[in-house]
Amino acid sequence: MRFRRKAAGEHERKLEKFRQCFHIVISDGYYPHERQHRLYNACQKLQLNWTEARQYVQADALAFLQQVVERILATGRFTSTELDELQRLPRRLALTDEQVAPLLNQVYDQIERKLEKRIIELAAYVHEAAVIATLKHDIAYSGLPENRAEHLIALIERQHRLAILLAGNLPVVTATVPLRTNGEVCHMDIPVQALLSSEGKLVSGRLIITNQRVLILAPQVDLTIAWPQIQALESLNKSLVLVTRGQNAMIFCDDPLYVATLLAEARTSYVLTPTTS
Repeated sequence: MRFRRKAAGEHERKLEKFRQCFHIVISDGYYPHERQHRLYNACQKLQLNWTEARQYVQADALAFLQQVVERILATGRFTSTELDELQRLPRRLALTDEQVAPLLNQVYDQIERKLEKRIIELAAYVHEAAVIATLKHDIAYSGLPENRAEHLIALIERQHRLAILLAGNLPVVTATVPLRTNGEVCHMDIPVQALLSSEGKLVSGRLIITNQRVLILAPQVDLTIAWPQIQALESLNKSLVLVTRGQNAMIFCDDPLYVATLLAEARTSYVLTPTTS
């Protein structure tokens, strides 16, 4: 029994010696591959199991990773080299995805916010191919996980669509209803829900925007609004409000900002600065 206690105590001392070695190799805040190799050699000399030894210093490893993340966040600069190293570090430290996810997500959040801000700042120029290419290049080399990168690409595409509208280029689409024969062109035809002041209830139907009128079509509702009748537009978080001389309409759709922008640009073209179309 005494021999077993002595052996257990010796094993514990070896593990503590390994912990000391671990703190030495990470003392300057870095743990590259070559230092892991040095630590492995120290583990072999101590005649310890590598997996057990790394498990023994797991709390220290997690604290070290937190320090690395805090240093990166404090600088606010994210080079691809730093991020590549950060993403390799958890495996080198024998940490699980569940352990490191909250820390890595702090870095990803900051990178994503930084890129989102840049996309918004360049919103007026996102209709230019060179600007889009630069932004997509930055996202590709940002080190972000795929789902976050896809979110930013979708944001660029949305800002691109808005920028095209703000440049005065209205889309032309095929309408689901017959158009007038005197040069009527459809700019939008989408499913919506609408709350009309005359109805007092929410109805499901379609919003159709042309160069001559705005239509809200639903069962028992057939509202036609000529452009001069529109007095104001207001974009809300999940809806937009269309104020006309006859009545108001609150419209719920997937992208109210885009719809409101299209309506505003069309109103500018067809009422405030009329064209011959």
